[in-house]
Order: sequence, then C-alpha cells, then structure tokens
Amino acid sequence: MIKAKVIIDGVGPTEEAVVKGLKEVVASMRDLGFSIEEENFGTPERVAEDKCLDFVELLIEFKDFRELFDLILKRDPKSVEILEPEEFSLSKEEVEYCLNELISTNRVSAKTLKTLANATVSLRREVEKLREKIKEESFVETR
Repeated sequence: MIKAKVIIDGVGPTEEAVVKGLKEVVASMRDLGFSIEEENFGTPERVAEDKCLDFVELLIEFKDFRELFDLILKRDPKSVEILEPEEFSLSKEEVEYCLNELISTNRVSAKTLKTLANATVSLRREVEKLREKIKEESFVETR
C-alpha cells in the first residue's frame, strides 16, 4: 500500500461553482474506487471578476504505484507527497506500464497541440485575408 497526500486545484466562475466542482471530482474519484481517507477543502479565492480558485487536499491510500500513477495522469494534481512507505521497489511491469502510459499521454497531447497550432496558422491567414479585403474596399470607397 502507498499512502499519499494529493492536492487538486479547481477553477470556477464563482466560489460556489469551484467548490461544487471539486466536490464532484472527489465523488468521481470515490466512484472510480480510490480509497480517500481524508479530504480538506481550501477557502475559495476570487482572483478576477469571473474567476475563483480553490483546492482540495486528499489523503489517499493506493493499492500500488500503478494506481497512484493513473491518478496523476487522469486528475493532473498540483502536488503529490508520498507519506508511506519510506522506500519501495517497482516491478519491471509496473515501470513499463507507467512509461508506456506516459508516452501515450504525451503523444495525445502533442497531437492536440499540433492540431491547435495548425488551426491558429489557418485562422491567422484568414484574418490577414480579411484585413486586406477591408483595406481594398476602404481604398476603393475613398477614391
């Protein structure tokens, strides 16, 4: 077993929304079978007119490193502090699983970034075409 303190951030338009969202995250984690022993919510903080931040600190007991690693990939916590055990060893299969999951996640992220970058370039080209068209039309009208 691995015991860890995990902090997950939340963002919402209102204090109520960010707290509700974090509570839903904790509930979904329980539904997925994570053994959450404690949950401590922070105090929501308004950082902009339409943006509030909060966090929840969870004490979770994981059956193995793979389960902890899956949580990190799926929930993108702000931090993880392993409380127990002080030391542990991983099997070759656990290390391979983690590495392959990390590779897969990175590939999906890279593909998404490439798609967004291509869309941005296309949009910039369209904006430039529209600017040129507006310039041409305003030039014709001033003659």
